[in-house]
Amino acid sequence: FVVHNFVCNGDSYTGSMIHNYYLHESDGKLAMIPWDYNLAFGTFQGGNASGTVNTSIDSPVNGDLDERPMVGWIFSSEEYTEQYHELFAEFLERWFTNGELEKLIADTAEMIRPYVEKDPTKFCTTEEFDKGVEALSQFVSLRAEAVSNQLEGDNTTVSTGSLNLSDMGTMGSGGGRTPSGGRDSSDGKTKPDQGQSSDSSDAETETKPSQSDGSGSRPSGEFPGGQGFPGGQGDGSGSWPSGEFPSGNTPGGNSSTPGGKTPGGSGKGLSSEAKFWLLSGISALVLVAGVIIAVKKKGGTV
Repeated sequence: FVVHNFVCNGDSYTGSMIHNYYLHESDGKLAMIPWDYNLAFGTFQGGNASGTVNTSIDSPVNGDLDERPMVGWIFSSEEYTEQYHELFAEFLERWFTNGELEKLIADTAEMIRPYVEKDPTKFCTTEEFDKGVEALSQFVSLRAEAVSNQLEGDNTTVSTGSLNLSDMGTMGSGGGRTPSGGRDSSDGKTKPDQGQSSDSSDAETETKPSQSDGSGSRPSGEFPGGQGFPGGQGDGSGSWPSGEFPSGNTPGGNSSTPGGKTPGGSGKGLSSEAKFWLLSGISALVLVAGVIIAVKKKGGTV
């Protein structure tokens, strides 16, 4: 919880939704395994920079502490709270006294940057990536200062200056790039890139099936990585280039799969009623065939 409360992940056990964690039992002891940290550092639900950086380490829960027994026990006794503070002090000593975390962030960004530049499906431009790295480094530095003040009993609010949490990411801003280079933005529209058209209503596209709203399109980022379908170049716009799958023919027709065409037909899906009668007919044929076979085995005639 020292690390968890330092990075301010609202989309978690301590957040309003009380989720995104596993419990692992070993020898009668439970350990919590948290996950889903892509919206940490206050970026979940558009957090405020000053409020997030200065979040109290002794009041880290968004809601009723009684509903969070796995963190509530820390503050149930002075002994546990003191141990928690000692661990927090060790954490700051380890990562901030000699600039260790700042160096780790810089080295990791340098390692990743070439791949960001080459990735045709990245969620942001290289400039936005660098801006996010800068914001991350600024956040952890300010957060360390705020936590250090709290450990010393100083309630002074740390000024966050020009820090913009959204530079590190926002909810609903996934997407990736289209084959033509346009980048899907948080408003669901495709931005033009180097003169490429941003029109996603091209005749070469097929509408993907509705996932939940019945509109016939799939929300941006429905699959991991913001790509409309695994392994493809989806732009998150709800459309898929024709022929993206092998041979352009996918079982099920273009009413249920992207770019697909039903063999020997136009690819239009059957209505529910038509599917019912088709299945009924097939079932009847199978039943008749079974009766014929059974009768013939007994030496009779039909």
